[in-house]
Amino acid sequence: MAQKREKEFRISEEKIPSKAVSLIKSINTSGRIKWYYEENESGNSYEAKFKKKKKKISIEFGLKGNLQDVEIKIKEKEIPEKAQFEIRDFLDKYFSKYRILKIQQQFIDSAETLVNKLRNNSLLRETPNYYEIEVYGKKNNISKMMEFRFDSTGKMKILREIIPNNSDHLEY
Repeated sequence: MAQKREKEFRISEEKIPSKAVSLIKSINTSGRIKWYYEENESGNSYEAKFKKKKKKISIEFGLKGNLQDVEIKIKEKEIPEKAQFEIRDFLDKYFSKYRILKIQQQFIDSAETLVNKLRNNSLLRETPNYYEIEVYGKKNNISKMMEFRFDSTGKMKILREIIPNNSDHLEY
């Protein structure tokens, strides 16, 4: 089983490639844009997080500022009923007990297409390429955090165990 090890930390806009900054500034965001640097097993990236139409949006960029994907945080009830049923059916069979922690729609397309759809808000109404779902669950009496990627019809495509960051200090 693949594993997901991820470390994310805030950075200032000055450290972001100008291509990524320009792209984000061209989108009418509401409020502040938070920039992050992310390290993981598949490579490092930059991420812009902001709100638009009361939705939490995350846009990931490669190290040279090329847009990689757009993720929009949603609630389970926002997934179409048929796909929702398929996802729940899979999770019910995979775990003996579980709790969904986070659901994001993931959109993958050309930067121009994604940016135009964000500008005119049509992306907020579209069917995503994937649903990325983080789950805390129990299987064979072992509790784990998992990340699942389901296609737009609810078929599971990728699963990874989330490995928590080591911490040298207590977190409250």
